[in-house]
Amino acid sequence: DGEGQEDSSGSWLFSVESETPQHQVCQILGFAPDRLQTIDTAMWMSENEVWRTVLQVFAPDLLGAFDACNYQDTDSSVRTDLSTTAIDRLVCRETLLLLDHVPGKNEAGGAGTVKLVAILLGAILERWQIQNDADPSVLARIAIVLRGRGIGRKIRAGAFKVRIQPLVTSATTTAQPPAAQPFEGDAASHTS
Repeated sequence: DGEGQEDSSGSWLFSVESETPQHQVCQILGFAPDRLQTIDTAMWMSENEVWRTVLQVFAPDLLGAFDACNYQDTDSSVRTDLSTTAIDRLVCRETLLLLDHVPGKNEAGGAGTVKLVAILLGAILERWQIQNDADPSVLARIAIVLRGRGIGRKIRAGAFKVRIQPLVTSATTTAQPPAAQPFEGDAASHTS
């Protein structure tokens, strides 16, 4: 039918305007500043660049092997395994992941970057669900914040849509922190 299933959790994926300071995002969502990891999506041109960035941030010890695979043009399954390991590490430690420079829904030329963001979100959600089924006690609280201008309210990855909750960043209003298990729904490639 093309619509896909709706994610009902909505408590793990947020958006803020591009000028919102990182410390304010941490404060609103109740994360210590040392739990914040920022990834700049502006330079992503391929899925390979997404995974290399994920490895840099969450599994730097595996980066050399990943680069060697790319240089030698070996089987992509090795790169996939390394990326999966990095995401497994991410879902097992409390993390506030800030994806910076995410294009808005009306931004010309931004569809490619949005698709790459959606691929990353889908991979994180998939690994979260696998870990949740295997041993939920190892999972940690995760929130992902898309920072940019005019970000949509939903993002699609595969057959699922995920709601994007805008964070209110005024001094008088705060959003609720994400639930202890934010990935209870399914994930999501395009904002709407």
